[in-house]
Amino acid sequence: MPTTLPAGVSASWLRANCPCASCLDPGSGQRLASITDQPAEGSVRGLTEHGDSYDVTFGPDGHRAMISKSWLAAALQPE
Repeated sequence: MPTTLPAGVSASWLRANCPCASCLDPGSGQRLASITDQPAEGSVRGLTEHGDSYDVTFGPDGHRAMISKSWLAAALQPE
C-alpha cells in the first residue's frame, strides 16, 4: 500500500541517513558514502509500507532500502 513519509522526515535527510548495508557498514557503523556523493535534489520515487518497515526507492539515483519503523522512530527522538 503506498504511503507517505512520517511528519518531519524529508527525503534528503532519509537518504543521507539511510541505514542499509550499501550505505552503512553493518559491522562498524561507518558511513560508506559521503553526503556529497548523493544527488543534490533527492526525492522519494516510491514508498510502500510492509508491516514494520518501509520499502523506499529514492530518486533520481534509484537507490532502494528497507527502513524499519523502529529505526526511524529512534532516529527522530531528540537527544
